[in-house]
Amino acid sequence: MQGLFQELEHSNTRQRLSVCLPVNVNQCFDYLTSEGASLPHGTYVTVPFSGRKMMGVVWGDGVSELPDSKLK
Repeated sequence: MQGLFQELEHSNTRQRLSVCLPVNVNQCFDYLTSEGASLPHGTYVTVPFSGRKMMGVVWGDGVSELPDSKLK
């Protein structure tokens, strides 16, 4: 049986991911991975949100039209 947290796979690019957070809005938020990290859907992550760190779940590929420079 595989553990709750998955090992990172490494690549040479940054991946744009949609992360579902426990907040009262009906949307997920896009984030960039660290360079070389690849996170599969369903992975638990900690991300910056509104001045604090929050735990969320990688929901899928990022879908916003914001440029990468605006993402964290």
